[in-house]
Amino acid sequence: MKHKDVFIGVCYHKNSPAIRSQCFTPIHVGAALSSERLEFAVRDDTGDSISERNPNWCELTGLYWMWKNVDAEHYGLMHYRRLLNFNQRASGRTKVFEEISEREIFKFGWDDTSVRRACSSADILTAPIYPVHPVEAPDSIMTNYEFYEWEHYAKDLDVVEKIVAELSPHIRPFFIKMLNSKTAFFGNVTVMKKALFHEYCEWLFQVLFEAEKRIDISGYDAYQKRIWGFLAERMTVAFVDYAMTVRGASRRTLPLVFRPIPPAKIDAKSQLAGAAAAISSPNKVGQRGGGEIINILMAVDSAYVPHAAATIHSALTRASEPQSFCFHFLDNGSLTEDDTTNLQALVAQFGAELRVVNIDDDSLRWLPLNRAHISLQTYYRLLAAEVLPDVQEVVYLDADIIVTADLKELWDHPMEGSPIAAAPDEGGRLQSRRLQLPLTHDYFNAGVCVLDLDALRSVNLHEGVLLACRKFGELITLQDQDLLNIIFAEKTQKLPLEWNVNTRIYSGNLLEPAYTEQEAQAAANHPKIIHFTDRHKPWDVKCLHPLAPLYWLHRNQTVWRETRYQSVQRHVLGWVRSWAVAKNRKARQR
Repeated sequence: MKHKDVFIGVCYHKNSPAIRSQCFTPIHVGAALSSERLEFAVRDDTGDSISERNPNWCELTGLYWMWKNVDAEHYGLMHYRRLLNFNQRASGRTKVFEEISEREIFKFGWDDTSVRRACSSADILTAPIYPVHPVEAPDSIMTNYEFYEWEHYAKDLDVVEKIVAELSPHIRPFFIKMLNSKTAFFGNVTVMKKALFHEYCEWLFQVLFEAEKRIDISGYDAYQKRIWGFLAERMTVAFVDYAMTVRGASRRTLPLVFRPIPPAKIDAKSQLAGAAAAISSPNKVGQRGGGEIINILMAVDSAYVPHAAATIHSALTRASEPQSFCFHFLDNGSLTEDDTTNLQALVAQFGAELRVVNIDDDSLRWLPLNRAHISLQTYYRLLAAEVLPDVQEVVYLDADIIVTADLKELWDHPMEGSPIAAAPDEGGRLQSRRLQLPLTHDYFNAGVCVLDLDALRSVNLHEGVLLACRKFGELITLQDQDLLNIIFAEKTQKLPLEWNVNTRIYSGNLLEPAYTEQEAQAAANHPKIIHFTDRHKPWDVKCLHPLAPLYWLHRNQTVWRETRYQSVQRHVLGWVRSWAVAKNRKARQR
């Protein structure tokens, strides 16, 4: 390959918005095993390569290819969803991008001039240095060794430490220092000058190739088999420290820019029109008789009653037999007399029933409330089996959802012996790793779930909660959702994603969900329950959810309807937001 002053390889394994210039070169990693041809990228299976190792070596197959086949003065490795921000005015704050256009290139300094300027400013460029902790648990600071032991297999790190001692004792002190440090940079995202880069690769691959001979990964799951990328992240931290201390190299950290999983494309107008049609012509209300009762469980305080009313109205509007529904509200005395009267009048319009179940929540008051928008009511579903002794099964619903299908279909979903059925969470894979849950368990979102109360009564749920809190402590950051996932790991019936379509499916997702992009797109096109999981709810003027008007379509059919002034204000703000989004999109396309 022709000599370059700067060669930054950006790793791709599938078609995606690509960045290409004199300094940036897309690399198709794992090309030897791929049936897809990425026309915009060079392949990592040409020349001297280890492309066929990609399932276990990840982006390192691209790194190896660069080392063996590229001649440059500066070498960099990045990932199509993780790139450094070369803009010299960039702050340390993390940014996101969805496309690669002139706008993004200017904003993030991805032009050749900015990249070369940054490369000339230091011998090594890295991603930011962060405190080491599991995702969603920033107070649980760990050493690099403790964190690796938590998420992977510490014995593998021990093997690498031994090999470093044997093959490169001059770097061993820095490896040990890294193990004990509570900070690190991740992602194997770096840029180095030529001499340092070649020394780094020589050391990295010598150690890892030897480790490959000594570590048996045949029994590892698909995630843990990506071992060599995980180990390389720690080794890179150690090498950079060594290079700075011994080689006198200068280092500069640059902010990271992340590309989220793209938002699903939907026809919002059609979905809104469908909801309006359902409201204007609801199913005929029959007589409440002795047939099967569909039990719906909710738990909200008085402040959330208007939102619960929108949820209830949406569920009953879509029900084929609304008179068969019975809503159970768990209340610790928060609901006012007017709340109860108005809710009962709402369900009575559809021939349904509402029962307020007074509970004593003293046994829950010790549990953590570590998010601003979370109240103790979120734990009430843990009491369902106890406070509803004559009920066999319930569908639990949060109050920030809108139902767009007949809940009887969800009610009839086979439980197959599981005490709980729920849909995958928007950050499920990350949350599973935080809690050391098996890869075979899809971490679920508990905002919509079916509970077999008879099955729950057969287990000591209280003891399960205590043991989970004892083991995981401050790592439990998503309240009862974490607890239910811990207690019922691999004992959960998985619901189709369409029964709990979260906000990140519509806005883009920086997390690692427990579902595929294809599943997300299908669910967004045909949602049965829309869950407004973002902190900006549809009643918040800052909410940008494309289906937020669904909430108002239903709430405005209740006594909690908005005033004319509020309606005009909301529509004006909505128009301004739509205009701004359209203008931004047009600017991206220029």
